[in-house]
Amino acid sequence: MKRVLLLLPVIALLSGCVMFLSTPPDLAHIVREHTNSAKVKVRDFELVRYKGRLLLAGKVGRQFFDADTSKTHLDVTLYAADGSVLRALTSEFNPLQAARGHRMPGSSDYQVVLDPLPPGLARIDVRAHDGEHASSPPLEH
Repeated sequence: MKRVLLLLPVIALLSGCVMFLSTPPDLAHIVREHTNSAKVKVRDFELVRYKGRLLLAGKVGRQFFDADTSKTHLDVTLYAADGSVLRALTSEFNPLQAARGHRMPGSSDYQVVLDPLPPGLARIDVRAHDGEHASSPPLEH
């Protein structure tokens, strides 16, 4: 029985069920922040080079079992060291309605293409936003 328990992680890794993403060392200096909404919890994310492109990749989860996440999106903001906004993007996660998990409220994946990275990038903020945006631009902090 102990052998089976030791082999399960190896089998999962080899079969592709588990994927480890990590930020390349040349991008490790970029501060990564995330903010939850009332319905969606943003989990940590990584910067990943995949097929010649730089992606921001991560997961979100529902804050509670009955949350309707179908109208929630992600606001991704890239900041310079002085706090000025270099680029602002919106993205969806997939599936939009975070699937219900066996013991957890459910999760979805997201990927945002960041190429080309703006010069002077110091911080990336991923913020879950429930509903539509107002016509005014997002506030800086």
